[in-house]
Amino acid sequence: MLSWKRITLNLNDDILEKLLTLNLDLAEKENKGDSIIGPWCP
Repeated sequence: MLSWKRITLNLNDDILEKLLTLNLDLAEKENKGDSIIGPWCP
């Protein structure tokens, strides 16, 4: 399964909170067996 997710940041956003949420989502997907590929071309 291939999916793309864009993260939108606003000036008032807590960047660390956004990164933590993203990392937790990716960890959950990885634990389910999904491949995690970085933002570069594989």
